[in-house]
Amino acid sequence: MLKSVLVDGGSVLNMMPLSMARKMGFTLRPQTEVVMRTAASTYHEIKYYVNLNVNVAGVTPSICCYCLPDRDTRISYTLLHSHRWMKQVRGLGDYDKETYDIHDMAGYWYAVDTTIAALDIQAEVPQICAYTHSAPVQF
Repeated sequence: MLKSVLVDGGSVLNMMPLSMARKMGFTLRPQTEVVMRTAASTYHEIKYYVNLNVNVAGVTPSICCYCLPDRDTRISYTLLHSHRWMKQVRGLGDYDKETYDIHDMAGYWYAVDTTIAALDIQAEVPQICAYTHSAPVQF
C-alpha cells in the first residue's frame, strides 16, 4: 500500500525509495548513468530503476521510476511523479480546488482530488492505482 504520492512538476525523474520497490516485488533494473542532486544539494547515486504502469483515476501511462537509496530515511513519499509523468497525462494543477486534471488517450479528462491518498498495488501486474470520485469528461 502506498501511503503518500507526491506530484512534483519541478522534478525530472519519477522516484520511489528502493526499499518500497523491493517490498512491492518489482524487478530492479541496474543502471549507472544517473546521479541525483536534491534541493538540499545532497547527491545520491541511483543504482536501480523499475518500469511501472501507473493507474491514476483510470489514466495509465507507463513510467520509468528511479529508486532512491535506502540510506536516506527522510523521504516523505512512497512515489514521486515528475514533470515527465505530468507531460504524459497532460496534467494541470488547480491549486484553489486542490485537484489535478489529467487526460487519457481517448480524450477524457479526470479531476483527481489531491487530498485522496487511497493507493493500492495490483498483485500480479506492476500497476499503481489511485482512486478518485471524478467521472470522465470528454473535451
